[in-house]
Amino acid sequence: MKSMKERIHQANTEQNLEKKVELFSKLAVSYWHQSDLKNSKKFAQLTLNMAQNNNLQNLEASALNTLGLINVSSNNYDKALNYFLQTLNVYKKIDNNPAIAISLGNVGLIYLNMNDLDKALEYFLKAKRYVPQKDDYNATYNTESIIINTGIVYLRMKRYDEALKYLEEASSFCSKHNLKRSEAIILVNIGEAYMALDQHERAIQYFTKAIDVARELEDKKILIPAMNNLGASYCNLGQFKEAVKTHSKTLQMAEELGYKEFIKNIYLYLSRDYEKQKDFESALKFYKKHSKIKDSLFTEELTKRLADVSSSHEIERKELLSKQMMEKAGRLASIGVISGGITHEINQPVCAIKMSAESILYWNKKNDLILPEYLAEGLENIVEASNRIDEIIKHMRSFWKLPKTNSLKPIDINEAVKHALNLIERQLYSHGVFIETKLAKQKLLICAESIHIEQIILNIVTNAIHSLDDSNQKDKRIHICTRSKGDHAEIKISDNGSGFALEVGEKIYDPFYSTKSPDKGMGLGLAIVKNYVEKYNADIKAGNKKSGGAEFVITFKKNEGAES
Repeated sequence: MKSMKERIHQANTEQNLEKKVELFSKLAVSYWHQSDLKNSKKFAQLTLNMAQNNNLQNLEASALNTLGLINVSSNNYDKALNYFLQTLNVYKKIDNNPAIAISLGNVGLIYLNMNDLDKALEYFLKAKRYVPQKDDYNATYNTESIIINTGIVYLRMKRYDEALKYLEEASSFCSKHNLKRSEAIILVNIGEAYMALDQHERAIQYFTKAIDVARELEDKKILIPAMNNLGASYCNLGQFKEAVKTHSKTLQMAEELGYKEFIKNIYLYLSRDYEKQKDFESALKFYKKHSKIKDSLFTEELTKRLADVSSSHEIERKELLSKQMMEKAGRLASIGVISGGITHEINQPVCAIKMSAESILYWNKKNDLILPEYLAEGLENIVEASNRIDEIIKHMRSFWKLPKTNSLKPIDINEAVKHALNLIERQLYSHGVFIETKLAKQKLLICAESIHIEQIILNIVTNAIHSLDDSNQKDKRIHICTRSKGDHAEIKISDNGSGFALEVGEKIYDPFYSTKSPDKGMGLGLAIVKNYVEKYNADIKAGNKKSGGAEFVITFKKNEGAES
């Protein structure tokens, strides 16, 4: 085989122009296969310039295609897409259907890598229409790739029936043309489709076939994911020992080869296997190994499962809290949007009711009409109640309104307490709870978002209401006190309920931890409180009073730059 230097010399000395350009084109492709992108780009660009100047359209398309591949190797998908689309246009001009099919497939692959599944599917389906229909056509036209990738797109779109149709067609094609590696990849994907459809026994059949082919090829990059999925199917069928055995073998292979991405996934599968067997110690060990490799935060599903394992083993509370707070923040944002819509919808009929009542009272007074006293009082009550609803709506709107900037301004804690209590006043009344406030005479200014401080107060007071409901206390009372304490501002909220059980401790701040019945909340209130307290570098202490009942003390650093 000639060295690259010899091939370059041959190209430079070639007298036939088309032959010379063709040799440069082959050099570009050879360098790309060797991952020498710099030289590959140099010869691809040279080929492109010469081909365009001499109207050598096939070689022009070849050069554009190579430049697309170079950009794919550099993960520059936007540029790659541009080159592949140019390649497609050239092949359309010369009516080269097999090459058009390949170019459409390449464009589809770029969209697949960019996770634009609709566009990817569009181009793969177009590519299939350009594939030659003869039974003996050359497999190098990447026909199997087009069919496989169409199936994979349907699989990613969770359109499993269509995915299976294409994948099984691709499997037959690869078997017929002895394309073993492609066949193994397809078998893995078919297994995944059946696994998604909860047909785990059928999935096992396909994963087992894929494993056999991968072993024959000695291709561990296919063998490892096939075995990993096989273990997952065993676990889904309740065959936990078989799952652990399979995943352990897979892990050993992945560790020998240093495949970190595979190792991370196998840790996750093994943790689930052990968790299903109630071996929480082993489950936790693999969760921690997984989290050590994975740099990003856990997904919602993993977080919930990690919370389950923590019931048997101590997990780092702050890490779990931060994850749950992210989820809760999303939920609160949704609630804010919904509340905004609800307040708007309520406000319209309330205004109409109020205006009607005021009009009747106005005309009654102006025209000296004599309404029965009970009707006049009823109308006045309607106006008063409408005003009350209007106030509540204003509070709700300001509560859910997002800040316009990230900069924090000084707020008065006393005002936050008053605002929060206005929101919850009706709830206190309906539960028969009397609230006592002893607010500092001077302003207590801190740097924070007022709605966050209001939410801290609301959540603690709501907890106190529920605690009082569950107690035998007839005279239900909540006391809120604010005071200045050196360079700090303090809020103290206490009740005369039953207090905390001794074993609860710091668990009260854990997400989803609750001693209340499910209809009284999900156990997120105090977790949110703790999150906001930490956000503002404040401090919170909870305990039981000697006289009975729970007490929370929250201490904030005062805003020294503002007057109090």
